[in-house]
Amino acid sequence: MIARACFASLCLLVLSVFAAESSPAADSPLRVGIVPYNSTAALMQTHKPLRDFLSQKLGRKVVLYSSKDHAHFFQETLNGRFDVVLTTGHFMPAMIKKGFEPLLCYRSRLEISVVVRKDSDIKTIEDLRDKTIGLPDYLSLFYIGGMQWLDSVGLAKHYNIVEQASHITAIMAVASKRIDAAITSIYPLRQASKETQEQVVALSLTTVSFPSILMLADKKLGDQTVKDIADAFLAFELSEAGRQFFVDTGYIGYRAVTNDDIKAFNEYAKLTEKILESRP
Repeated sequence: MIARACFASLCLLVLSVFAAESSPAADSPLRVGIVPYNSTAALMQTHKPLRDFLSQKLGRKVVLYSSKDHAHFFQETLNGRFDVVLTTGHFMPAMIKKGFEPLLCYRSRLEISVVVRKDSDIKTIEDLRDKTIGLPDYLSLFYIGGMQWLDSVGLAKHYNIVEQASHITAIMAVASKRIDAAITSIYPLRQASKETQEQVVALSLTTVSFPSILMLADKKLGDQTVKDIADAFLAFELSEAGRQFFVDTGYIGYRAVTNDDIKAFNEYAKLTEKILESRP
């Protein structure tokens, strides 16, 4: 009888240790990873109000991270570096398989825009023929979607692609006359410096758009913590700091993630897998 009791106690001890090792401690910093659509410094500055609000609402330290490029962000997420991610949706299916739960999505959509200098002679799609076009790094949603769009409008191989580190560097390359145009979104443009914004303009040459940036949380945090995080995001939207954040970024607000959102990215997720397989 005593032996059985001791064995039961030992089992409970092992299970408790395993749970402690597999679940992040409630008092440890919450690690939030942001897809690198901008420089790390700019992302940290833009999301500082969110970080501060989440920290206060959740009663724990919140640390923001990004990665040097989309490939590293994707791999670091799958490797468990982040507890919560703000990501574009072509990574979402793989992250769900890895144990992340979709929480929310910005209400704004990500629309492909073509950014040119204000004095550029590029006005139409055909004007892009044989031009030098900048795209964010090869694993970004806008690189994959942008290449698809260029081919779909009859410009296949009739352009010179120059890969850029991020949306912002692509826009800045246009402003400094190093490239003719950039395929990007209006949201990074809104977060560019005033000097850069004064030199370029976004052309609406396409109706291609995607559901916006999504927030996902690692289920290892536990059901209650995941719910608390989702509630904290929603509370941020209603706060004074949150309202200003959405004015500054143009993301409008949050909404629930739907099955249609997930389905919308299945094709891009498959293309992402092919790209990863083709590159070392």
